[in-house]
Amino acid sequence: MRKFLINILLLFNLMASIELKAQEKISVAPVSFNTEQREYGPVLYKGGLVFSGVSQRNKMITYQDENSGKQLTDLFYAQIAGSTFGKIELFSEELKSKFHDGPITFSKDGSVAYFTRTLSVKKSRKNSLKNGIKLGIFKAKFNGDKWTDITPCNFNSTNFNIGQPTLSEDGKRLFVTSDKPGGNGGMDLYYAEIIEGKCGELVNLGSTINTKYDEMFPIVDGNNKLYFSSNRTDGLGGLDLYTSWFSNNLWNTPYSMEPPVNSPSDDFGIIFNENETGGYFCSDRAGSDDIYKFTVIYPPFEDCQKLKNELLCYQFFEKASINVDGISMVYEWDFGDGNKKQSLEAYHCYKKTGNYTVKLNVLDPSIGKTFVNKATYNLEIESIVQPKISFIDTISILEKFNPQIDQGKWKEFEIDNYYVDYGYSIVKKNPKQGSHFQSMGLKKVKFLITGYDKKTQEIKSKCFYKNVFVTTKKMANKIQTKIAADNKFSDPSSDRLPDYKDGFYALEIISVSESALANKTVLKEYFKKVKEIYDEKSGNYSYVFGKAENPYDLIEEFRAAQKAGFTSSIVKAFESTNIKIEDLGIAYEVTSGEVNIILHNIKFDYKGYLLNENSKIELKKLIQYLKDHPEINIEIGAHTDSKGNNAYNIELSQKRANSVIIYLNKEGIKVNRLTAKGYGESNPIEPNQLLNGDDNPDGRAKNRRVVFKILNQ
Repeated sequence: MRKFLINILLLFNLMASIELKAQEKISVAPVSFNTEQREYGPVLYKGGLVFSGVSQRNKMITYQDENSGKQLTDLFYAQIAGSTFGKIELFSEELKSKFHDGPITFSKDGSVAYFTRTLSVKKSRKNSLKNGIKLGIFKAKFNGDKWTDITPCNFNSTNFNIGQPTLSEDGKRLFVTSDKPGGNGGMDLYYAEIIEGKCGELVNLGSTINTKYDEMFPIVDGNNKLYFSSNRTDGLGGLDLYTSWFSNNLWNTPYSMEPPVNSPSDDFGIIFNENETGGYFCSDRAGSDDIYKFTVIYPPFEDCQKLKNELLCYQFFEKASINVDGISMVYEWDFGDGNKKQSLEAYHCYKKTGNYTVKLNVLDPSIGKTFVNKATYNLEIESIVQPKISFIDTISILEKFNPQIDQGKWKEFEIDNYYVDYGYSIVKKNPKQGSHFQSMGLKKVKFLITGYDKKTQEIKSKCFYKNVFVTTKKMANKIQTKIAADNKFSDPSSDRLPDYKDGFYALEIISVSESALANKTVLKEYFKKVKEIYDEKSGNYSYVFGKAENPYDLIEEFRAAQKAGFTSSIVKAFESTNIKIEDLGIAYEVTSGEVNIILHNIKFDYKGYLLNENSKIELKKLIQYLKDHPEINIEIGAHTDSKGNNAYNIELSQKRANSVIIYLNKEGIKVNRLTAKGYGESNPIEPNQLLNGDDNPDGRAKNRRVVFKILNQ
């Protein structure tokens, strides 16, 4: 009859298995070794279950708790054999007393145990526990052969009960149940710190966990989750299982577990297997305290999409090195994120997605400075919109791992949970211990993301997968390097400088965002070559000298500039089509042995010859230049457009040139270094009229200029 009743209840539980928020289901079944007596308090130990069961020491006498009427128990062991169990045996003769023993808890390595035991019993009443006989916690050590050093914890008391111990995973806290006075109600949950192997004082877990009702059978897992049972009124009935978690030094509000684990009967003492894919708990739903096995039935891993990789690691390389004057140039990769590496070939991993300017610089080892920027790459690492799944591509066999999955920038639905299918087992989010592969080869790992739509509250799921190569540890490193080498840059002609049809190399002394005289101590031997050019593409003004098709033809100029103090000078490539000569603020022109300095921004009022303030600002560049080079004498040549007659324009241009000399002299430049010359409209650089006879205002503006000719080169 009892077996029939169990089957009916089991069938009901299976039918009642509801779909949880994470879309998983739970099946429940009683274990095979249950009897008509009590079995409860299971704990995993060395491939089996240690549990409390009714004592079989004397079948002629029934030992029971006078308060509860339940029979006293001993500790038993059942070896797990697949889906069944081996023969039930007494767990330990050393841990067996004359009266009550169990439940028990073990340290992670199994060398220390804490268990519940009767404190004392009067010999005159062995068939019952009288009022005043209490339970306490005892400690034992395993020496490899048997349990020894059985000692009571110092918080035990003959005035109240303490029982149902459980150790935290790190072994630093012992959680217990007690009816100690001063609590919140009947039975409360407490913990004690384990210091140097000894239990400290009991500390109440507080009103978030404890109520005026009974809280019992605590279990704490490796994720700081607390499971316990309570007969509070918001449950399904009797003792119900609740869970809470510890964060920010506080216990969060407990919530009850779903059916079929909880039922209208007493449900308590839950434990989980290593991967949290199932476990065991206790219930009297069939009439007496029995142990039940539960198994998580995971949602299907269907329509899995392959994960796209955010390529953060790249292999950069240059094909060959170059010797100049018998000296091997040094290659340095600048990855654009603050990191550099001197090598022809470089492997680099970026910490995040984004846009990076990668440069291949050639260093002159004789002075340790960058000689030329040989190549520039615009590297864009795109952020892929998908759940962020951290899991390596190659791993060695038996190496433990624990994938991490979070929302990232993915917004399809709010992630509530995830599952990982390794092919040989499925694990839930944040397992207590890392997983590992048990065989080598290419493995398809599936990730099932579950959650809900914030707007509709609809439960959703999505499956992804990635291929993982499992190999020996030695091989794993080589495979990772090969994979990285697939993401390489070498000679990308579209980004490479100076692969232009119309381009050249020049030695750049300095590059600035606004036009300015570049050098206060111009190299005399290269003075005639110095020019200012404006690069439309970069928006910068570059002060350069020299021009070559091969950058290494400028090595001597580079070394001379470095020696003279131009430590930021570098050979660069320029694309002629990107340079607008007419936009230059100042330029040095070298034609027929004549060196001219052109200032385009020297402006006068219409038909006027007095300098305005903007012109004075522009002239300050020239003033500083002349002060830095007192050996230089210049001619100030003023030019006009063709409006007005020739005589008038010559007179106007002469007055304008004189105005410049007056201002330069006022600013400290001696007159004997300056010569004024008015050219009028005689030397236009642009036509004043278009071919169709129309006026050319742009051309006229360029013709209205002041040219500073260097007389003593």
